Amino acid sequence: MDVLFLISTALSVSADSFLCGLSLYVPLKDKNKAVIIIAVSVLVLCFTGAFLGLNLGRLFSRYANLIGGILLMIIGLIEVFEHNGKELITALKQKKIFDYFLVGIAVGLDGLVGSFTLSLLGYNLLLVVLTITVLHVMLLYVSISISTEFLLKHSAIVKSMPALIFMLGIYKVLC
Repeated sequence: MDVLFLISTALSVSADSFLCGLSLYVPLKDKNKAVIIIAVSVLVLCFTGAFLGLNLGRLFSRYANLIGGILLMIIGLIEVFEHNGKELITALKQKKIFDYFLVGIAVGLDGLVGSFTLSLLGYNLLLVVLTITVLHVMLLYVSISISTEFLLKHSAIVKSMPALIFMLGIYKVLC
């Protein structure tokens, strides 16, 4: 088993978590709750992916990116059109558990496909799932921490955050 390949694959399927965490405004008091909800979503999706069959996996890989991208675009659009200016800052501070769950699904679908692929290559199922989930959690926690600290000092940037989520969704759909 090539540990470097496992870690690089886990990192590549977790990269969108970092960008998503930067673009999510999570109030400091909700940071741990948000990361835990997203982590549980990713963990469940990774376990699911590890159990899928080979032919299903190739087919599902394309749909995972499509579904994850569409979810991110919807989240971004809702935040752009539902609120404007100062209302957006207030609305983002009042995120609900369901919002974190949707983000977890959107970023966790890549983990599902990565877990599937690595388990087919003979990697230990538990090691694969835990590696991908831990990297998702680490990248999310760091990026949410950066975002929270940065947004507290530069609230004008908050207006661009939903657009960033939307653009990540477009990228996932197209690539």
